[in-house]
Amino acid sequence: MLVSKPWQAKVTGSSFEEMYEITKTEKGTIPIDSVTINDEKVTYNIRDNILTVIVNIKPKEITEIVIVYKDQFPENRQNASIIYKTKVLIRRYLSEFRDNYINKNKILHSVSQKLAQYRWYNQ
Repeated sequence: MLVSKPWQAKVTGSSFEEMYEITKTEKGTIPIDSVTINDEKVTYNIRDNILTVIVNIKPKEITEIVIVYKDQFPENRQNASIIYKTKVLIRRYLSEFRDNYINKNKILHSVSQKLAQYRWYNQ
């Protein structure tokens, strides 16, 4: 499952109202779903892999700019088989057990290290 996280930035205005041109370099591999400024969708331009947004910032105002990227593979979430989901769940539980019990106990940790070395040498 590949979901792109939104890009966020906060800009604080100066002592008087100004218009800013905000630019951000984009790789162009993940399409943009929307750009919002203070939770309102705004228009933007992309030219030569540079995203440009014009924003008017009032004095001392904190403005939040968010770029939301489109989900490239939405069908993967619904089509995952029960076997795959079960394997993922088992790996998660085993990792939790390792992190919370084996790695925190000196004796269990040293035994697991020796077993791993033994397995490595006898392949």
